[in-house]
Amino acid sequence: MKMKPFVFKDKYSNIEKLYKYARHKFPKERNRIEYDEWSQFVYFRKSKDVHYFYYVKNTDLYFTVYKKTVMRKDLKIITDFKQKVYTDINLTSIFDKILKPLAR
Repeated sequence: MKMKPFVFKDKYSNIEKLYKYARHKFPKERNRIEYDEWSQFVYFRKSKDVHYFYYVKNTDLYFTVYKKTVMRKDLKIITDFKQKVYTDINLTSIFDKILKPLAR
């Protein structure tokens, strides 16, 4: 079954677009993907012990992995993510790359 192309809404922030795209890309995991109302992070509960966060600090996007509440990884993955304007094709390409850990 081919997935229909995803269309981003201009009114959403980049982090909210990441959340909407992740829910679209992983429909079976929808209940494990959360988003805060202040547009600061996207959270994914991989298992009982492993949690992923994509969060905005200042204007940059970070990726963090927690295992049993201990931080294992904290990486800046995109500089100036909050302010940049991306085309839909660029966003799809970027999100496909940074959402790879969720697919495993």
